[in-house]
Amino acid sequence: MSITCFLPCRKGSQRVPRKNLRPLGGKPYGLLQIKLDQLLATRQIDRIVLSTNDDEIIQFAQGLADERLQIHHRDDRLASSDTSTDDLVGHAAGL
Repeated sequence: MSITCFLPCRKGSQRVPRKNLRPLGGKPYGLLQIKLDQLLATRQIDRIVLSTNDDEIIQFAQGLADERLQIHHRDDRLASSDTSTDDLVGHAAGL
């Protein structure tokens, strides 16, 4: 059995600017770094799909150099606060 994790991280938060990348808990890349550290430490996960339209997130993720991490360059039309999770997952399902 293969396990894939889908991690959506869009650019721009309406309530908390740079919410995914703000330093937090001693991690310079905050929530993003914490979550990716957790997922990459879980050996049962075969693939992690990081869906983002944020170049800074992409740059950080590429630096991790883990073959299980796949970066999905999300189209801006799927990165608004109005985008439903169902639409996003449906779009990324073909990856």
